[in-house]
Amino acid sequence: MARTESSKPRYEFLGENQLYNKLGEKPRNYIKEVVKLLDKKIGLKNIETICLFGSQVSNSNECCSISDCDLLIVVKNSVPGEILKKIEPYLLTLEIKHNYRTNHSSL
Repeated sequence: MARTESSKPRYEFLGENQLYNKLGEKPRNYIKEVVKLLDKKIGLKNIETICLFGSQVSNSNECCSISDCDLLIVVKNSVPGEILKKIEPYLLTLEIKHNYRTNHSSL
């Protein structure tokens, strides 16, 4: 069944972001999965902002295969801290999946 405009996932807005479109495939896929996870666990309406910073957004060629993907996620005060703590292991799993962290890395 074809997806209609109203049934389009809300995270599709990422494709409209110029900075996001300039990123490599690895960070784009990672960010998209983070946004999907947050939408599923707390809903995008509870996200104030998501900021990408660090080497992924610098204009230099410092990005390499071992570069990380620094995200600052600001949620509304109404999101309980217990919920955020439950999401943390999922975020760590995504970091491992996308090779931004090894299984042996510590926080």
